[in-house]
Order: sequence, then structure tokens, then C-alpha cells
Amino acid sequence: MIALPALHQGRTVLLGDAGYCPTFLSGMGASLGLLGAKVLSVALPTEGAAVERGLRQYEATLRPVIDHFQANAVQNVGNALPTGHLKNVVRSWVLHLLPPSLFAKHFEHQFDVEAGLLEGIVA
Repeated sequence: MIALPALHQGRTVLLGDAGYCPTFLSGMGASLGLLGAKVLSVALPTEGAAVERGLRQYEATLRPVIDHFQANAVQNVGNALPTGHLKNVVRSWVLHLLPPSLFAKHFEHQFDVEAGLLEGIVA
């Protein structure tokens, strides 16, 4: 993943994979691209004036969301990619033995974090 210093330069805007570099481990590839398109469409003025302000708003709105999903992908690397036989066996047994309610709490927390990030963006 690459964390870009800016999502736009002049009137050139990076959207989707080009701008946010989500890996498959983020679980948000297409969704994040669609979200960026929606944010950009709302941020840009209809008359063409103050385009730079709209682009800054686009960046400010999406940057925390992008940072979250990139960090989430880095965290998921250790859980998703095999590293060694023993770790895979232990992980398999842990997943088999732990009650589903523990996983549900983790995903519920993740959902709450993401809902907070997207509050006001998705209507």
C-alpha cells in the first residue's frame, strides 16, 4: 500500500484504487472507490467556481476513512496470510474452539468504528 500525500493536484483527482490503494485485506476496494466518487460529487461546486475548495473538502473528508482502511489492512495481514505451519494450526484450533459471540463482538466494534467514520458522508 502507498499512502499518497494528496488525493489531488490541480484539477486532477485520484479515485478508487489509484488514490486509496486498498489491498484485498481491507475488504473495501470497490466500496471505497464508490464512496470517493460520491464524496467528490458532493464536494465539487455545480457552477465550477471554488473547485480548489471542493477538492480540499474531498481530501479532508476521505483522508480519515482511507487511513482507517489502510491501517485495518495492515492489521489483517497477520490474520489472513499464512506465516508458518504451527501458527496456522494454532489459528485453526482457536477459530474452531472460540465461541462465535467473541467474533461477533469484534465485528460489531469494527462496524461501529466504520459507521462513525462514514457518518455524514453516506446519506
